[in-house]
Amino acid sequence: MCEHDRRLRRHPPRACGDFGGSQGSLTRPRRWRSPGLDGPAAEWTDSMRCGGAPMSEAIAAGLNAAAPGAAQSVGDVDWLLDQERGFVMFFRPRCGSTTLTRWFFENLGVKFGGFSIAAYRNEWLEPRLEQLRADLHSRYAELHKFVVVRDPFERAVSSYLHVVNNPKDTQWEVVKPDVPQGLEKQEFTFRQWVDYLERIDLDATHIIWRRQSALSCWDRGVNDVVRLESMNDYLLEMNSRFGVATKPTFNSVTVPVKEKRHPRTWWWRPKFYGDTPFRELLQFKGKAAFQDFPDYSHFYDRGLRSRISRVYGADVEIFANANR
Repeated sequence: MCEHDRRLRRHPPRACGDFGGSQGSLTRPRRWRSPGLDGPAAEWTDSMRCGGAPMSEAIAAGLNAAAPGAAQSVGDVDWLLDQERGFVMFFRPRCGSTTLTRWFFENLGVKFGGFSIAAYRNEWLEPRLEQLRADLHSRYAELHKFVVVRDPFERAVSSYLHVVNNPKDTQWEVVKPDVPQGLEKQEFTFRQWVDYLERIDLDATHIIWRRQSALSCWDRGVNDVVRLESMNDYLLEMNSRFGVATKPTFNSVTVPVKEKRHPRTWWWRPKFYGDTPFRELLQFKGKAAFQDFPDYSHFYDRGLRSRISRVYGADVEIFANANR
């Protein structure tokens, strides 16, 4: 276990108070009843307690998070600030970031069609970044602040699929030097992806695979920690609170659970895909999304789940203790 994860086990990030379960436990705590957006939101601040220590001390000891706005380049920025309406949102790639970004900009009047949402975000940030950072720093206490987080087990599978299913080889070229020589992208398995994650520095790697526990929001706190499954409902509340009209879109990640379809499996013998090459997974791909794709839980056996629990241990804690 690396020193980073040892510190996080001593001081895992939590929302208000003790949710039940021992410190460092990866089990789901008792549900926290959170006030609505219009109520006095419970905030991750110095006044809260975390495992007997002030939140600020726990986060400083465990996360080594940079202050919000301290990213070194546009590509490392993990937030978007609406200066006029007074809110800031934090996120990681593979955590609903495309839906979030689209919702943010469409409510500024941008209409997307035929061009990259992520590329537009970077282009928009470039000339404004210095001023936005200063504004974020000076107004942080008064802003409404939220972060969207995803189940690390699902995010790990999503990240794997994003590498192997991407029509461009940009990400694969980053991964390729650290996988068995001669291995082709379509032969790459999820188990080999976990091997790769264990070899790299997940606090300093490309932002698309970086830990959620290394987000820049934890040092000064957020009002709400929103699970990806609840993100669209939360954004609809934001629409009402801040008077914006454009609703969030659905994609293959945020599609309502009742509308998802998965290959048939038998309850006594579920199919395991952790060692299945990507070329064999292509049979499940729909026209534009993996609508019929195996449930991500079928990529795990006990060993792989244990390994992801170690690699993304703090992220598991954060997701379990989300208040929305």
